[in-house]
Amino acid sequence: MDNLIFRVIPSIEIWTRDMAPVFVETSNGKLAIADFNFDSWGYADTLDTDTKTEEIYDEMEAEYQRILGVKKVIWLKDGLLEVSHTFLGLLAVNDSTSDYTVVTTNGHTDEFSRFVNDSTILLANFDIAELSEPIAQENHQRLEANFEILLNSKDQDGKPFTIIRLPLPSTLLNTLASGDYVYEYIKTLVYKDGSKFPQGDTVSVVIPASYLILLLLIKSLSVRSTGEQGCLIKLRRKMKKQSGYCQQYSPIEK
Repeated sequence: MDNLIFRVIPSIEIWTRDMAPVFVETSNGKLAIADFNFDSWGYADTLDTDTKTEEIYDEMEAEYQRILGVKKVIWLKDGLLEVSHTFLGLLAVNDSTSDYTVVTTNGHTDEFSRFVNDSTILLANFDIAELSEPIAQENHQRLEANFEILLNSKDQDGKPFTIIRLPLPSTLLNTLASGDYVYEYIKTLVYKDGSKFPQGDTVSVVIPASYLILLLLIKSLSVRSTGEQGCLIKLRRKMKKQSGYCQQYSPIEK
């Protein structure tokens, strides 16, 4: 920790990770900040915005190129099921139980796919033994569809990517009660599946969790704990199968 420098950014929002400055280097070697005019998050009650987003991919790619100097964009398909919009309705957790999501916004790409250097991508996957869970089954199909996209994609120089699969935690659940901020918000939503929120009762919710939200260092790997029983032991065991990728694919070493 002695080698890390922390910068405190005063903010009334907890979403600084999303709207903090993005530092870039200009073509003449100067440091600059990319400003996307983020004016706080919102929560739509319709999928119309998502549909319209797909219609302006070309416009978005042009803006990424202008602001960030991006030369190639790869568009993936659906992300993890447990980060679906809450207003869509309940998710089937097993044959007899359905639960809510927690004001999730249809996904963060880095929960299931991310670069670790300029030629290597981590992509989440599931053990076959975990595919008995309905959420895992759906996520497996989505991840394999994205795997095919990445497998057939090339970088800006026409070179293929190295794709490393990393496990996801098992489905994690929590209980919310009246008075909790998320509880008070999701009880106001109109659910597209016609379900009625059980006012006053506790509700079970699906917790988004991923091991891909990590920090790769030269000699170590920082991963957040999911609270799952034995989760870090399970992760360490699975990662050993990836033939020392911490050393091989560390972005700092590259």
